Formats: sequence, structure tokens, C-alpha cells
Amino acid sequence: MSADTEAKAGGRRDRRRRGRRVAAQTGDARAESVAALQAEVVLLREENARLKADGLHQPDLDTLLRRARSMSRAASPEDAADDATQVLVDAMVLRESLLALCQEIARSMAHVEARLAELGTGLDGRS
Repeated sequence: MSADTEAKAGGRRDRRRRGRRVAAQTGDARAESVAALQAEVVLLREENARLKADGLHQPDLDTLLRRARSMSRAASPEDAADDATQVLVDAMVLRESLLALCQEIARSMAHVEARLAELGTGLDGRS
């Protein structure tokens, strides 16, 4: 082989090596990008779940009391009116929820009483 041929072959090998290094670096960058995107997706899913849970959460007495106490510290009359309205709405929602719960308990109790009456009648008929 001549020196010129050896130089060309050496140049090609160098280019291949550089190409492999660039491809490896590009692959590493892609893997890092994919990992970062997957982490972001996980965080967004967690945030969505938390927000959905907060949206489904019914107002409770503690929340109402905190809002009522914070109303006295409101900066402006408009804020106080907004807070008062929100507390009133929350109290009404809580009241309606409690009424619905009481009605459900009453229905369940009536069902249990009817079932017990059936069982009592069945036992009386056997003796």
C-alpha cells in the first residue's frame, strides 16, 4: 500500500469513528430528552389527579370555619362580599349533602327493618 492509500484509509476510519461518537452523543441526548419528557408526563399526571381530587372534594366544616375566620381579615369590602358568598354557597352545599346522606340512611334503615320483619315472620311461621 502506498502512503497516499494508507492516509485515505486512515481518514475514512477517523470519519467513521467521529460519526459513531456523534451518533452515540445524539443517542444519549435523545435518551435524556425522552427521560425528561417521561418525568414531565408523570408530574403532569400526578398534578391532574390531585386537581381532580380537589374538585371532587366536598366542602367540610373545617373549610367553612377557615373561610369564615379569614373573612374578618379581608382587605376590601368586595373581597369580604365574595368570601361571604362563597361561605354561604359552601354551607348550602354541605347542608344539601347532609340531607341527601340522611335520606340515604333513612332508606337503608327502612330496608333493614323490612328485612328483619321478613325474617321474624319466617321464624314465627316455622314454630
